[in-house]
Amino acid sequence: MLGGEDGPPHAETRIRQDLTFWGGGVDTQRTLPFGTPQEVYREVRQRIEIFGDGGGFVFNTIHNIQAPTSLENLQAMFRANPRQRRQLRDRARCGS
Repeated sequence: MLGGEDGPPHAETRIRQDLTFWGGGVDTQRTLPFGTPQEVYREVRQRIEIFGDGGGFVFNTIHNIQAPTSLENLQAMFRANPRQRRQLRDRARCGS
């Protein structure tokens, strides 16, 4: 687990050359189910900036989405992820 001084910004700089970050796109235990849509959006954008700089990041929630998560928070998560936004837009255009 990467918390405290070993949290996302520090882990990223320490091990970027050797690993791809898989997941960690949003905290599914606190922020996603209990935060506001603005907090979800901000956290996802922050994680993408931290882990995605230069590649090596696969956006993923890692854990299951918890039952109390609102639709608005899920939408904020998708809006905050530029790649996901493009995919949703392209699907809407194709009618699928």
